[in-house]
Amino acid sequence: MDEWSLVILTLLVLILPSFRQVFFRKNEKTEGTVVTERLVFFDILRGIAIIAVVLIHVTFFFTHTKDLVNNNFFINVINNISRFAIAFFFICSGILLNPIKTKQDLKNFYSRKLVRIVLPYFFVTMFLFFANPVGIKTLLFQLVTGKAAAPFYFVLVLIQMYLLYPLLSRWRYKRWFLPVMFFVSLIYFVSPLPEQPFGFPIFLPFLFLFCYGMYYRDRFLNYQADKQEIFIWIMIILADVLIMIWGQDYYYNQRYFYGPALFNVLFFFRLGVMRHKRVSKFLLAFGKNSLWIFLTHFPLMGVMYPYFYIFHFNYYVTFFVCFVVSLGTSYLLARACQLLYDYGIERFKIRGSKI
Repeated sequence: MDEWSLVILTLLVLILPSFRQVFFRKNEKTEGTVVTERLVFFDILRGIAIIAVVLIHVTFFFTHTKDLVNNNFFINVINNISRFAIAFFFICSGILLNPIKTKQDLKNFYSRKLVRIVLPYFFVTMFLFFANPVGIKTLLFQLVTGKAAAPFYFVLVLIQMYLLYPLLSRWRYKRWFLPVMFFVSLIYFVSPLPEQPFGFPIFLPFLFLFCYGMYYRDRFLNYQADKQEIFIWIMIILADVLIMIWGQDYYYNQRYFYGPALFNVLFFFRLGVMRHKRVSKFLLAFGKNSLWIFLTHFPLMGVMYPYFYIFHFNYYVTFFVCFVVSLGTSYLLARACQLLYDYGIERFKIRGSKI
């Protein structure tokens, strides 16, 4: 049903001119804005996304609990409406990458990704290995496939996107760039080709989401609200939600319309979100620690989850308690990991590292 919903929405967007013009608008070539500091609203968006990821994995543990009679409608609705999360991460990643103009830019680009993404992933995978030892071959397999924990495939896909970025960035202003990347992702996803051949996650089903951020980078970095288009985005969201409810299936992360549409809606209301100081501060805290939360929350939930049923809570109360406790403990663990990692990196630099 996941594939058919995307086909239905694709036809809807292609047939209706107003939908098509908003989704695949022409992008004007500019000099390109250089991001030199953290942008608050993107951290807020990542905060929203990582909270949704934790919520998705609460539904995962509920659906994989033996002898638990689930309310499938409740589980599916919670899971499906949260499936914008990975789209948000890929779009933000595409937007926030600076243009690469020189060999030094390229070197700096890869060194930053090594420190910010690859090393944290490596250290968490190694920690899981020592916590639950497996053979060396299995460890190597887990490192290159992300099989140490269910969500880790995302990190491998993101690394592939970063490796491709210098090539993709050459085409980002081409009129054909976004439609072609959309159809590449869609065709691969609906085809019988495996998404993870030999266990290795392939970037192709997610390529469009990353390229969406690249293509509209300057638009989002220099955003001007367009009241005429917000209605279209809301209609796309409603259409996607209605299809998900009608299909009554457990959907996954290839939300090519739902994710970008919700991203645009939140951008339209960004000033209102940021005016709520407590809410924005809360989301900002999670956004700044989103990587470590992403890497640590699933193994942590796996340890904690069996204990929630000792207290025999009501089904819905148990779900809520599981979510709140998982979110809070994941944040605290992520903060500890971030502080320890920053300390280690600084000590490493002091000893003469060129990173």
